[in-house]
Amino acid sequence: MLDRLMANEVIDRFIQRPMRDLSSYKRLTRNDVDRKITLPPSDKEFYLHQAASILAGLELNEVLFFHWMGLGKTRIILTILSLRKARKENLTTLVLVPNEANVMNWVDQVKQFAPNLKIVPIRGTRAERFACLEEKGDIYCVQYAGLQSLMTKTVKTQTRDGEIKGKRKMQQDLAMEFAKRFNSIVFDESHMLVNKSSLVFNLCNTIARNCTVRIGMTGTPFGRDPMKLWSQCYLVDRGRTLGASITHFQAAFFKKKFNHWGGVDFIFNEKKRAALQRMLWNISIRYTAEECLDLPKLVKVPPIRVAKSKEMQKYYDETLLAAQQAHYKDYVELKNRFIQMRQITGGFLRLRNDLAETSVDIAFKENPKLDTLMDIIQSIP
Repeated sequence: MLDRLMANEVIDRFIQRPMRDLSSYKRLTRNDVDRKITLPPSDKEFYLHQAASILAGLELNEVLFFHWMGLGKTRIILTILSLRKARKENLTTLVLVPNEANVMNWVDQVKQFAPNLKIVPIRGTRAERFACLEEKGDIYCVQYAGLQSLMTKTVKTQTRDGEIKGKRKMQQDLAMEFAKRFNSIVFDESHMLVNKSSLVFNLCNTIARNCTVRIGMTGTPFGRDPMKLWSQCYLVDRGRTLGASITHFQAAFFKKKFNHWGGVDFIFNEKKRAALQRMLWNISIRYTAEECLDLPKLVKVPPIRVAKSKEMQKYYDETLLAAQQAHYKDYVELKNRFIQMRQITGGFLRLRNDLAETSVDIAFKENPKLDTLMDIIQSIP
């Protein structure tokens, strides 16, 4: 009984300890922001929530932006990095994104909103990715999954059935050499990192330890499961908000419930929702669309560029060459080739058997367009 009382006392101290309140940035007026910083000239105006967030990103080295989709999180981050460069801060920033389309989106956004920054997209084979790192840049952008080719090695392991399989494991010397290249990191769609046991989380954690500036951003930080907050906060503030260990967070905000399989489920204690929100203000700022009263009713969204996979590019080039070699009056052949090119960019190729009068759709192993669509859907609050 005494032990339980002592444990509860420790938990209460953990929850009630003094913390900063970043919601104060949301109470600033535009004049308050303008007195502190000068935003760069732009054809597209900065809305109040963007200006306040930029100020926060300049005054804080650790922050999470949980703004809803469409509120300009990427522009906010780029303006922060641009102004830090203007202040002569020597930052080399690694931006981590979910997929290939996000890499190209960052390249486009840099051209539009931060032309004083040079971004290097890290793409291609393992050798090509390492070659990209030798280019001089302010920002290096790579997919989360792409870290594996830069920081791990394949180790052969034997399964219980005796089968030999290759498994990716962090190569410490390689990982540390890569991490030391950066002193600033941005986690785009940080909700992708909720599994603290995953290899990608451990790779990100290795890099984050070496960085003095750490920023995360997502419009969907946890969905219905607040447990997902811990890993995102830890990567950015090293445990200062929700604890250095997930067990502290679980003990403070969740109830244990034994399930039918003999395991334990952690059920969030709704009575502590307000306490959790107070703690989150220590590291995060969140805006919903309804809070941004100065937003226009309609915002024109620029097209999203999606790069084809190598397999798709090979078939696309062959089909394009066939179309170029066809006679300009052979409308049927030209139309068929055009349809094939559209199919390829959509992620499949339809093969027809004229004798059997049947056709079959062959899907490519990678479908960047579908990956991008899924990423957009998942980012909707």
